[in-house]
Amino acid sequence: MGSRSQFEAMNASIAEHRMRPVIDRVFPLDRAVEAYRYFREEDPFGKVVVTMP
Repeated sequence: MGSRSQFEAMNASIAEHRMRPVIDRVFPLDRAVEAYRYFREEDPFGKVVVTMP
């Protein structure tokens, strides 16, 4: 945990360099259990995202 100024500096750097998270797969909410299994068993490269309707 850092200070507020460190948090703001991090956010500024992320915005400046247009950094985006790597998303491996996207699942709808009704397939959340499948998403969890995928996360646990398939070793995804990026984030596993569950979307709301």
